[in-house]
Amino acid sequence: MGSGRNCVSSSTKPAEVPSGGGAPPARSDEQARCHEVIGQLTPSQHDVLWAFARGCTPQEAAAELNVAISTIHAHKTRIFELCHSAWALADDKLSYHWLREHFRAYFTS
Repeated sequence: MGSGRNCVSSSTKPAEVPSGGGAPPARSDEQARCHEVIGQLTPSQHDVLWAFARGCTPQEAAAELNVAISTIHAHKTRIFELCHSAWALADDKLSYHWLREHFRAYFTS
């Protein structure tokens, strides 16, 4: 790992939001969108998003989660689909950097 981007294993994984999640507490629109996306993820997809939010590359996430890179890419595709819908973004706006910037604050708040 050693990339210097805070891609480190941690036993302090944020709690998962139950599917259907219910309404989040009073938050900004940005946090509400994050909550909406996270509420639709499987536990494995949640783990991948959490890794991206901490700055992991797909390769680092695969190594950390002990899964194939193809699994990471499949989860990333679903995460991007949900973000595309929640933020009404063009496909070219989504990237790992975008995920880190938008979800890092959600996971650390």
